[in-house]
Amino acid sequence: MIYTPAHPAPLDLHFNKLVPATSTLPSPLPSPTFLDQERPTLLVDIVLKVMTRLYYGVKTVKLSETADHEGFLISITPAASIDSTRHYQELFDLKDLMVTLIQRAPSRNSKALTVTVIQALLLAHRMLAHHQSNTELYPLPACLSSPKNLFLAALTLSEACLMDCQTSTRIWGKLSEYPPSHVAHLKTSALVYMQYSVHVGSQEFAWWCQVVMQWMRLVGSQF
Repeated sequence: MIYTPAHPAPLDLHFNKLVPATSTLPSPLPSPTFLDQERPTLLVDIVLKVMTRLYYGVKTVKLSETADHEGFLISITPAASIDSTRHYQELFDLKDLMVTLIQRAPSRNSKALTVTVIQALLLAHRMLAHHQSNTELYPLPACLSSPKNLFLAALTLSEACLMDCQTSTRIWGKLSEYPPSHVAHLKTSALVYMQYSVHVGSQEFAWWCQVVMQWMRLVGSQF
C-alpha cells in the first residue's frame, strides 16, 4: 500500500526512516502569512531543500547560491560537499523549473500556488517513501528517477486535485522544456505508481506542513 499516515505525526528526521515518530499531533502551522513577504524566493527554497532531503539526505549535497536581479537564487555553484556532477545538474534542473513556474504564474504571491507546491512535495514524499520501503518490489518508474521529473509529475497531480481549471500539458511542456507527451507520461506514471491514491486530507496536510518546516530548519543548517 502507498504510505499514508493514519494518525499524522512528526517524522523521525533521520534520512531513510520515513515513518511517523511516536508522539502527539503537532500544533497547527502558523497562518499562511508566514510566506507572504518573501513567497516567491521561499517557495523555490522550500522545494530545493525538501527534495534534497528526500533524495540525498542532508549532508551529501551542499550548494552555494547568489541571487539574480529578480531576487531568485538561480545561480548555483557546487560546493565541496557535492557528490557528483549528476546531483548538481539534477538540483539545477529542479530549481530552473521552479523559478520558471513562479515567474510565469499569474500571481507570484498566489497562496493557491503555495498550497499546490506543498501538496506536490507531499505526493513526491509518498512515492519516495513507498520506493524506499522496498526498492526491489516497488521501484520508481525510470521516468521519475530525477527530482525534476518526480516533482513535475507530483505538481501536475496536485493541481488536478486542487484546482477547477487545470494547466494543459502543452503549457507544462513549455514550463519544463519537455514535449507535452512526456509531461503526460510523467503524470500517468506517477498516478499508476500511487495506485490512483492522490487524496490528501486536512490532517495529513497539516502534518506535512509541520514536517516541511522541520526539514527546512534541519537542511538549512547544512547549507
